[in-house]
Amino acid sequence: MASILLKDLFSEFYNEIQKFDESYLDLNQVCNELFSTGVIDKLKNGYLEIFKDDAEDNILDALVKTKYENKAEFGIYPTADDLRQTIVQIVFFDVLKKKNCINDQSFKICDPACGNGGLLISAIDEIKKYITISNDEICNFIYGFDNFYQMALFANINMRLNGCLKPKIFYTNDSLASDMLKPETFDLIITNPPSFKGGINEKEHKETLSFFRSGISDGHLNDYISSLAMGSKPNDKGKWLPVISIDPAVLFIDRCLQLLKPGGRLAIIIPEGILCNSGYSYVRQYLSGKSIVKAIINLPPFSFDLYGTVSKMSLLYLVKKPSDEFSNFIFMAVAHQMKTGNKKKIESTELENIVEHYKIGYKNGK
Repeated sequence: MASILLKDLFSEFYNEIQKFDESYLDLNQVCNELFSTGVIDKLKNGYLEIFKDDAEDNILDALVKTKYENKAEFGIYPTADDLRQTIVQIVFFDVLKKKNCINDQSFKICDPACGNGGLLISAIDEIKKYITISNDEICNFIYGFDNFYQMALFANINMRLNGCLKPKIFYTNDSLASDMLKPETFDLIITNPPSFKGGINEKEHKETLSFFRSGISDGHLNDYISSLAMGSKPNDKGKWLPVISIDPAVLFIDRCLQLLKPGGRLAIIIPEGILCNSGYSYVRQYLSGKSIVKAIINLPPFSFDLYGTVSKMSLLYLVKKPSDEFSNFIFMAVAHQMKTGNKKKIESTELENIVEHYKIGYKNGK
């Protein structure tokens, strides 16, 4: 009975948002209209009545699950709640070592592939644990972008349901190459970018791959820290040549590092193969010249199987060079279980334990 009621609520909501498309670029205006119809309040109240739960925290996850479960071709893999908590707890453990950095009006957080905004909401919740700050103040330095219009709209709604009434969420036709995102703008990027079979190829994405060759001149890699190069790869003689196709996660790492200020932090979920397969050794070498690796956490293979993929994924945490941060070790861990994100819900504290071990390791300076 509950599933039928939920389906009816979602159907009414989807019928309402179908009235809007990419031509409506002002997402705040669109959301104002949606809220004025009462459809969002009806959905929130109905969800709360069915599940007796905190609707603001769970409703957008449920929406995405209902719409995109087992549809891996969209490349949409929302981040499970316990994984979101792991990401923000680790990065803010480091960020908040610098007193008052969040209160600095120049501090900016971004998710360039924000989906329904779950990671940004988790970041807000984590900040509020340590700092007294209003929702309006938080909205001033948190940015989300997505190249899927409905997801950008969901993120805007999600932020509003969580108290940010004028969120800086934007629809862009290309999160990878959009000029809406400027180099060296952000202090922290947390993201779970889309991943799909076939990758980004030269035939269908020629302009995008060309954009990722700005750091290549006459087959040589320049040393400018915010240039891009992953639209190319070196041959056996060390000459950098255009790639035919590439995993979009590789491009997202390259782009995110470009968007960060020197010393900025990146926490990104990527396919595990990028970190261990021999074919990606040039990527790892390239990243070592641009960043300091703080942590690698291998995730369970079922982390995103609700959405049609059983690919093994990892959390990669980097600091962009140059940085005054120094570490003589890389924190590494393997998570075998998660509470959420898979078809069979598991009671597990494994990710929580990993966070605590990370904090202990860096507190001890090991």
